[in-house]
Amino acid sequence: MSLRVSSLCRYLNAKGLGLTWREEDWGAYKWIQALKDKIIRGDCRVPVNGQMLRLSDANRGNAVTWFGILGAQHLTANNINRPVNIVPVPNSASTIAISGPSRTNALAQALASSLANGSVAIDCLRWNADWGSASEGFGSRNREALFSNLTVLESPLLNVVADADFILVDDMTTSGGHLLASATKLKNRGFKVVEAVCGGRTTYDQAQPAFQKHEEDLEGFEP
Repeated sequence: MSLRVSSLCRYLNAKGLGLTWREEDWGAYKWIQALKDKIIRGDCRVPVNGQMLRLSDANRGNAVTWFGILGAQHLTANNINRPVNIVPVPNSASTIAISGPSRTNALAQALASSLANGSVAIDCLRWNADWGSASEGFGSRNREALFSNLTVLESPLLNVVADADFILVDDMTTSGGHLLASATKLKNRGFKVVEAVCGGRTTYDQAQPAFQKHEEDLEGFEP
């Protein structure tokens, strides 16, 4: 079964391509950095509800709120109006050895809050070991390897909305390996994952506006 992945912006990786970054490319880049809770240096504009909202380090936390708003608008536009269970793909440091929520759980909570329909954040996935961030040149993007390194925590599942579908969220995606590993892990527990919503999708050209949604279907796999 395939996994529909909807990314709210396009995160330009132009290393070695000789491209001149547009203002909107910087905006998407800094928004994703803010979603990762990283210092963005300077400011940018993010389109939310028809307005170009200013984002800087002074209000970096707003990036997560805007993810919730934009993600909820996307799901509603695609007729997902019923309550859903929203599962964050854990960041690389969120392992079974560390207590506390994953960083990406803030995205799940923001989306649940904006949907305001009884949807809940279920922070139930953890890595067995910290392999480092794939976006920083460490770790792995291999879906089978990632699947084997992933564990489902039992206690968060006590808060699952019964008979509701599951949505995955992450700050960004490149190959989709982390999303597919997470979706398959949940599927093997009997849950139905209907979509993944990401802040950004890595792209290597400027054929489309930076804040135009990117939608794709990733082919599932059997571990």
